[in-house]
Amino acid sequence: MFELMLNTNADKCSQCTKKLGASDGASIESEGQEEILGYMTQCYHVICGPCFKKVKELAKEQPGQCLFCPNQVDMQYIALKRARANVEHDGHIKAKAANNGKRTFD
Repeated sequence: MFELMLNTNADKCSQCTKKLGASDGASIESEGQEEILGYMTQCYHVICGPCFKKVKELAKEQPGQCLFCPNQVDMQYIALKRARANVEHDGHIKAKAANNGKRTFD
C-alpha cells in the first residue's frame, strides 16, 4: 500500500504537505522500536510524525469530524511503519522477478 502511495504522490502529510519518511533528523528512540513513517486516518489521510501530536489535539476539539475532509469519523490512526513498507516493496520486486510465469511472495 505504501508503494502505491509513493507512486501516486499520496505520501504527503495532510497537515504540512511534507513527504512521509523525508529526512527530518528524527531518530529511533530504541533499537527495538520500528521507525514510524507517519499515521493514516480512517479516510486515508496521512500525517507525518512531527504533525501527529498537533493533529490529535485538534481532533479532540472537533470530535466526530475529520480535520481534512467533510467525513464524519471517529479519528483513529494506523501507524505506517518503515519495516512493513520495506517488506511490501521487497515482496513486490520478487513477484516481478519470477520468470517461470508464477508469482511468488516471501
